Amino acid sequence: MLPLRITLHGAAGEVTGSLIEVTTPTARVVIDFGLFQGSFEQEDRNCVLPSVDFARVDAVLVTHAHIDHCGRLGLLPTLGFHGPIFASEPTAELLPFVMRGSASLQQLRVDEYRKGSASRTRVLEPAALRWESPKRTSEPKVLFLHRDVELVRKALIAIEWNRWREIAPGVSARFHHASHMLGAASIELECTIAGRAKQRILFSGDVGSEGNPLLAPHGVPDGPIDFVVMETTNGARAHEYTEKNVHGDDGVGALRAIVENARKHGEKLLFPSFAIGRSQLLVRCFAELHRSGDLGNMPVYVDSAMAARACGMSGRWPELLAPAAQRMRLHGDDPLDFDSLHLLMSRADGASADAARGPCAIIAGSGFCDAGPIMRHLRRGLGHKDTVIVFAGHVMHDSLAHALVHGATQVEINEEVIDVQARMKRIHGFSGHASPAELIRWLKRVPGTPRGVLLNHGSVAARAGMAEMIRTQCGLQCVCPAVAEPVEV
Repeated sequence: MLPLRITLHGAAGEVTGSLIEVTTPTARVVIDFGLFQGSFEQEDRNCVLPSVDFARVDAVLVTHAHIDHCGRLGLLPTLGFHGPIFASEPTAELLPFVMRGSASLQQLRVDEYRKGSASRTRVLEPAALRWESPKRTSEPKVLFLHRDVELVRKALIAIEWNRWREIAPGVSARFHHASHMLGAASIELECTIAGRAKQRILFSGDVGSEGNPLLAPHGVPDGPIDFVVMETTNGARAHEYTEKNVHGDDGVGALRAIVENARKHGEKLLFPSFAIGRSQLLVRCFAELHRSGDLGNMPVYVDSAMAARACGMSGRWPELLAPAAQRMRLHGDDPLDFDSLHLLMSRADGASADAARGPCAIIAGSGFCDAGPIMRHLRRGLGHKDTVIVFAGHVMHDSLAHALVHGATQVEINEEVIDVQARMKRIHGFSGHASPAELIRWLKRVPGTPRGVLLNHGSVAARAGMAEMIRTQCGLQCVCPAVAEPVEV
């Protein structure tokens, strides 16, 4: 009889491209199907199909609607999968918008390549930071079209929190709140195999930080777990969030000081931010400042249709919100809304942020300053002393964001040379990922004594660091498999 096996087809010794295959004697299940992200070489890997026979897959489950976990779902119809796709209610609602946006972006990149109009960025000074965005040498591929997204949408089934549901022969699943973004889940599978006791496996998905002012704490299973598959995104570094959460000096306190200075000196604040997760957390903190009177009437613009849509969704699931936010919602007050908040749903709407005078804050994608509305705002603001660029999270090496944080004085955006006059600020406490210490605490709350822990979704160094911490602090054995290397449970 075939054993119970877990195989990583992505995010094995790296952060993106999550795809987990679970096979039992009676079923085959896939958890997540995410994009590889980073360099053009990484992105090209998305065209290399994983060694999964999707025509034989019984069900696909999705932990959450971040692109590195869901970005290749649009390939499923052409790969022969026509079964159900299970996700939490918020994730099931967000996924079609995320995938439609991805399909449109793929076609846009092809059009830009053919016209030679793709955005180009260079760091000119100082010499030590010189860098330029890479240029494609071949036409990018379109992975899927809007018609594929529609087929995936029709296959989506929203699954209730903390309730078992049979998803394949001999396999049941239930979802637990992961406190990473709205709708993000850890997924528990119960596998029935003839002649063996039922096996329960917990897949962490992305684990959020403790003390999140927007989202409720992590949910955990109520029965013993036999095996754990756990992410290690921040396993190799001290974290920007956690031990001091966003209510401490590194979060709302730092934001309050920046806002106070902006109001006093008439500054424009630009926040490069990712649409789903980080933007909502920033809006929540601005809402707190508004309610305390520290924001005054200073306008806050969210220049991203996806972020604006996600902000509008949170109130429909009060049970997923942090206690204070939940109490507000139950009393009819939206924790992500206040009088001076402007949610911009289109480029035309963005003109209101462009025309803003005096102190204001603009939250715009993307967080690494490599695309999206933030590039328009940077072109307008980098050359002005009354602009402050506020980075509220990790900045990737070999990016414009990294160069700006580390003192770039002259940059070029789309052939426009800009002498950087804007000031840079960094504030911590806004990461959506748990720190190493928090991951250990999450693992210690897992009921029972798991036979082992499989580590994924982290660099080689991150997995090695977390494996050592787990062995010494939890007394559990870890395995760090390579891509397509099956692990028998």
